[in-house]
Amino acid sequence: MTLEFLNKEILKINLKEQIKEWAEEPSNIFNELLNEEYFKTVQYDEDWETIYWDNGIDLCADLLYKIAQKQKNN
Repeated sequence: MTLEFLNKEILKINLKEQIKEWAEEPSNIFNELLNEEYFKTVQYDEDWETIYWDNGIDLCADLLYKIAQKQKNN
């Protein structure tokens, strides 16, 4: 996915490996995000400036930026 941050920087981010890491436990809620169709239901909350899914998972811009920067530098 491609995200534009408040500093106007546009970065591509691949969350698949990070989500796999977070979803190591079989009953972990992050497992739902491994389903591509469910992942595509992501929404953006302008007030909180975060992306989220209906299952309660949200990822703040700071975390997404950190992941994107790490991927950019690898």
